[in-house]
Amino acid sequence: MSTRTIATRLAIEGETEYKAKLKNINAELALHKSELEKAQALHKSDANSLEALSAKHSALKGQMEALNQKHQEQAKQLEKAQEAQQKFAAQAEELKGKLAELESSTADTAEEEKKLQKELEAAEASMQKAANSVTFYQKQLNNTERDQAKLGAELGRTEEYLDEAKASADHCARSIDQYGKEVKEAGERSEQFGQVSAQAVNQLAAALAAAGVTKTVKEIADALMDCVDTLAGFEAQMSAVGAISGADEGQIPGAGGAAGGGQRREAEHHPRAGKPSGGGGRHGDCAV
Repeated sequence: MSTRTIATRLAIEGETEYKAKLKNINAELALHKSELEKAQALHKSDANSLEALSAKHSALKGQMEALNQKHQEQAKQLEKAQEAQQKFAAQAEELKGKLAELESSTADTAEEEKKLQKELEAAEASMQKAANSVTFYQKQLNNTERDQAKLGAELGRTEEYLDEAKASADHCARSIDQYGKEVKEAGERSEQFGQVSAQAVNQLAAALAAAGVTKTVKEIADALMDCVDTLAGFEAQMSAVGAISGADEGQIPGAGGAAGGGQRREAEHHPRAGKPSGGGGRHGDCAV
């Protein structure tokens, strides 16, 4: 007997109602996703503010609730498909047993065997359709659980930032910047820049040694790094003196040199130079 491949699914009890429920849940999911996109657009430059985080949290929470409902309906339908598969498998085994009894009988049972064979084929076909339904619903459930895991992680991070903003005096989460990126990324970039700078110093030291400077490469590199550290320390000390005394750069002796001039030039070109922190504006209040 040739093997037939059944590609269609079995119509599981309550499938029409299941499809209608899923349609409504998916519409609700789409609504919450649009709310999240709207919140992100409205708070593009103050994503770490309490208002922005509250709107994002509300949209994500709505999505999670809809996903939980979707998971519940899919799990119910999967269970029904599994029960149908087991029922038809039991029917097929029972019919196989009856056929075996007839085949071992000495009486003429050809007509009865033919009837049982058709019933067996029908049971096996339904069992295969039920198995296809099990695969279909299991895949749907897996996708929903994947979405739940991803959304749960994002919701957890948002709740942490929201709690941070609520506890902050300016109602801003400082773990992320005003564009929603984690602040630690800036620190990582600074560390990478420092590593590159050290490499540049070593390369310069090697070039000086090759040019005939009567010092080892390590000694030259150490001397250059000392110069960099001294300049950085001088800038920090001048800033501290100015903060304590209330004097500006022009009133501090020695602060108008290369270091001070560089700081003034940076301040002149910085987009937020001269602007007081805080204030009543919505955008920029939470800049890190």
